[in-house]
Amino acid sequence: VPKGFAHGYLTLSKHAIVSYKVDEIYSPNYDSGILYNCKNLSIKWELPDKKFIISKKDLNLKSLKI
Repeated sequence: VPKGFAHGYLTLSKHAIVSYKVDEIYSPNYDSGILYNCKNLSIKWELPDKKFIISKKDLNLKSLKI
């Protein structure tokens, strides 16, 4: 994923390992994201929300303003 692009994933298995290749040391001051179910993105995740396991951090993200 190019630097600065939003990305997301849906894992259908019970266990998954996600690895990131980064170009800088992690800085919480620059950590951000977009709410997974943002209506402006119209993503069809193919599963009902009740089946998702989403971190508290990610649930507190904001929608993308267009």
